[in-house]
Amino acid sequence: YIDLYLLHFPVSFRYKGDDEKWPTPEDCLDKDYLSVWHELEKLVEMGLVKHIGVSNFNAQQIQRVVDSSKIKPFCNEIEFHPAFARDELVKLCESLNITVLGYCPLGRPKEGKKSFLNDEKVVEIATKYSKTSAQVSLRFAIQCGVIPIPKSSSKSRIDENYNIFDFHLSDED
Repeated sequence: YIDLYLLHFPVSFRYKGDDEKWPTPEDCLDKDYLSVWHELEKLVEMGLVKHIGVSNFNAQQIQRVVDSSKIKPFCNEIEFHPAFARDELVKLCESLNITVLGYCPLGRPKEGKKSFLNDEKVVEIATKYSKTSAQVSLRFAIQCGVIPIPKSSSKSRIDENYNIFDFHLSDED
């Protein structure tokens, strides 16, 4: 069986190959995510999948799935970091007992834009706790009730990412 199967996006697109990173509007299919969700529920009922969840769903989409389904999402995987904290969505998921997973918890590098990890206030907070800006960002997610999913291929960075449970950010920070 599969432990967790996610409906990755609430919009369906025509697959054009692994080289196509972003679909165009013409690639959009007229397929309601709710019908896909109901097919995932069948996989759970058959014992092929243990849990089903969603990714990139907003509050209205989450509520629609909950209101129209036998099985509510186990989780909602969303982009979440200090520069993109989704308080209302996280609160809704928490009230529905839906786990929130945070991808890109260290932000996304954008050409020509300074990373929030280098923001003076974030660096100041990191210095205050003798931590890195990345550790502050990950701790922020944890304290907001979000499970951050950082990625790294560096053992030292993986160790650094894990070393966030020995401090607590103040409400002000």
